[in-house]
Amino acid sequence: MTKTDELRDALVANGIKYECGLTTRDGWVNEDTVTVAYPVPGDPRSSISFEEDDGELLCLDILTVSQCVAAVMG
Repeated sequence: MTKTDELRDALVANGIKYECGLTTRDGWVNEDTVTVAYPVPGDPRSSISFEEDDGELLCLDILTVSQCVAAVMG
């Protein structure tokens, strides 16, 4: 099981919606390695993107202070 699989399972277990991959003009890309989570239902500004690279999860977004605190407390 990859870290991306583990992340997606954890999001589902916590009731957090997510999408696989990033959307571009040409369609969806990196669906196997990129996960966009939406921790606040109905608020796309709350989205946080993660990419798996060499077996590690990396955050692709600039985080707000509240997101940093939530990540530390989570």
